[in-house]
Amino acid sequence: MECPETPSFLCDPASVARLETSLTMVILRGLPGSGKSTLARRIKEVLPQAESCSADNYFTDAEGEYSFDKSQLSTAHSSCLETAELLCSSFTPVVVVDNTNVRKFEIYPYITLAAKYRYNVVLLEPRTPWARNVEELAR
Repeated sequence: MECPETPSFLCDPASVARLETSLTMVILRGLPGSGKSTLARRIKEVLPQAESCSADNYFTDAEGEYSFDKSQLSTAHSSCLETAELLCSSFTPVVVVDNTNVRKFEIYPYITLAAKYRYNVVLLEPRTPWARNVEELAR
Protein backbone atom coordinates (compact mmCIF):
# COMPACT_ATOMS: atom_id res chain seq x y z
CA MET A 1 0.00 0.00 0.00
CA GLU A 2 1.43 3.42 -1.00
CA CYS A 3 1.33 5.86 1.90
CA PRO A 4 3.54 8.92 1.41
CA GLU A 5 3.73 11.23 4.44
CA THR A 6 2.05 8.57 6.60
CA PRO A 7 3.68 6.57 9.41
CA SER A 8 4.37 3.06 8.16
CA PHE A 9 2.23 1.36 10.82
CA LEU A 10 -0.84 3.11 9.36
CA CYS A 11 -0.05 1.58 5.96
CA ASP A 12 0.30 -1.98 7.25
CA PRO A 13 -3.02 -3.87 7.23
CA ALA A 14 -2.02 -6.09 10.19
CA SER A 15 -1.06 -3.06 12.28
CA VAL A 16 -4.27 -1.23 11.38
CA ALA A 17 -6.30 -4.34 12.26
CA ARG A 18 -4.54 -4.48 15.63
CA LEU A 19 -5.32 -0.82 16.29
CA GLU A 20 -8.96 -1.44 15.42
CA THR A 21 -9.23 -4.14 18.07
CA SER A 22 -7.15 -2.77 20.93
CA LEU A 23 -7.08 0.29 23.15
CA THR A 24 -4.34 2.63 21.96
CA MET A 25 -3.36 6.16 22.90
CA VAL A 26 -1.29 7.94 20.27
CA ILE A 27 0.62 10.83 21.79
CA LEU A 28 1.79 13.24 19.11
CA ARG A 29 4.81 15.36 19.86
CA GLY A 30 6.60 18.12 17.99
CA LEU A 31 7.00 21.85 17.71
CA PRO A 32 4.07 24.04 16.63
CA GLY A 33 3.61 23.87 12.86
CA SER A 34 5.52 20.59 12.46
CA GLY A 35 2.51 18.63 11.18
CA LYS A 36 0.96 17.09 14.30
CA SER A 37 -2.63 18.08 13.50
CA THR A 38 -2.24 16.89 9.91
CA LEU A 39 -0.99 13.58 11.30
CA ALA A 40 -3.97 13.44 13.68
CA ARG A 41 -6.32 13.91 10.72
CA ARG A 42 -4.51 11.15 8.79
CA ILE A 43 -4.93 8.78 11.74
CA LYS A 44 -8.65 9.59 11.75
CA GLU A 45 -8.85 8.85 7.99
CA VAL A 46 -7.27 5.41 8.46
CA LEU A 47 -9.04 4.71 11.78
CA PRO A 48 -12.45 6.44 11.72
CA GLN A 49 -13.16 5.26 15.29
CA ALA A 50 -10.22 7.37 16.54
CA GLU A 51 -10.96 10.50 18.56
CA SER A 52 -8.52 13.29 19.28
CA CYS A 53 -8.04 15.93 21.91
CA SER A 54 -5.88 19.02 21.78
CA ALA A 55 -5.23 22.08 23.90
CA ASP A 56 -5.84 24.04 20.67
CA ASN A 57 -9.51 22.99 20.82
CA TYR A 58 -9.89 25.22 23.88
CA PHE A 59 -8.93 28.24 21.77
CA THR A 60 -11.19 27.36 18.83
CA ASP A 61 -14.76 28.65 18.80
CA ALA A 62 -17.86 27.02 17.27
CA GLU A 63 -17.16 28.67 13.90
CA GLY A 64 -13.63 27.22 13.82
CA GLU A 65 -11.95 30.54 14.60
CA TYR A 66 -8.68 30.09 16.55
CA SER A 67 -7.80 32.73 19.14
CA PHE A 68 -4.77 31.86 21.28
CA ASP A 69 -4.48 33.39 24.75
CA LYS A 70 -1.24 32.48 26.51
CA SER A 71 -2.77 33.26 29.92
CA GLN A 72 -5.27 30.40 29.35
CA LEU A 73 -2.70 27.78 28.31
CA SER A 74 -2.76 25.89 31.61
CA THR A 75 -6.56 25.73 31.51
CA ALA A 76 -6.44 24.57 27.88
CA HIS A 77 -4.10 21.71 28.80
CA SER A 78 -6.28 20.74 31.76
CA SER A 79 -9.29 20.69 29.43
CA CYS A 80 -7.41 18.46 26.98
CA LEU A 81 -6.47 16.01 29.75
CA GLU A 82 -10.11 15.93 30.92
CA THR A 83 -11.23 15.16 27.38
CA ALA A 84 -8.64 12.39 27.11
CA GLU A 85 -9.94 10.92 30.38
CA LEU A 86 -13.53 10.99 29.09
CA LEU A 87 -12.46 9.26 25.89
CA CYS A 88 -10.48 6.60 27.78
CA SER A 89 -13.21 6.03 30.36
CA SER A 90 -15.66 5.34 27.51
CA PHE A 91 -13.10 2.96 25.95
CA THR A 92 -12.67 4.85 22.71
CA PRO A 93 -10.46 2.44 20.71
CA VAL A 94 -7.89 5.03 19.60
CA VAL A 95 -7.28 8.27 21.48
CA VAL A 96 -4.98 10.80 19.80
CA VAL A 97 -3.39 13.49 21.96
CA ASP A 98 -2.46 16.36 19.63
CA ASN A 99 -0.22 18.66 21.69
CA THR A 100 3.44 19.67 21.51
CA ASN A 101 4.42 17.20 24.28
CA VAL A 102 8.10 18.08 23.96
CA ARG A 103 8.89 17.70 27.66
CA LYS A 104 8.45 14.66 29.90
CA PHE A 105 6.18 16.52 32.31
CA GLU A 106 3.77 17.21 29.42
CA ILE A 107 3.55 13.54 28.40
CA TYR A 108 3.52 11.97 31.87
CA PRO A 109 -0.18 12.67 32.73
CA TYR A 110 -1.28 11.00 29.49
CA ILE A 111 0.90 7.95 30.08
CA THR A 112 -0.53 7.69 33.60
CA LEU A 113 -4.03 8.00 32.17
CA ALA A 114 -3.32 5.34 29.54
CA ALA A 115 -2.04 2.96 32.21
CA LYS A 116 -5.14 3.59 34.36
CA TYR A 117 -7.43 2.48 31.51
CA ARG A 118 -5.02 -0.16 30.11
CA TYR A 119 -4.25 1.61 26.84
CA ASN A 120 -1.15 0.88 24.78
CA VAL A 121 0.86 4.04 24.12
CA VAL A 122 2.43 5.08 20.83
CA LEU A 123 4.60 8.23 20.77
CA LEU A 124 4.61 9.72 17.30
CA GLU A 125 6.46 12.66 15.78
CA PRO A 126 5.77 14.13 12.34
CA ARG A 127 8.47 13.42 9.76
CA THR A 128 7.86 16.56 7.75
CA PRO A 129 11.05 18.06 6.26
CA TRP A 130 10.51 21.27 8.26
CA ALA A 131 9.70 19.62 11.63
CA ARG A 132 13.03 20.75 13.13
CA ASN A 133 13.64 23.85 11.03
CA VAL A 134 13.06 26.78 13.39
CA GLU A 135 12.86 29.43 10.64
CA GLU A 136 10.29 27.42 8.68
CA LEU A 137 8.22 26.67 11.79
CA ALA A 138 8.19 30.34 12.78
CA ARG A 139 6.85 31.23 9.35
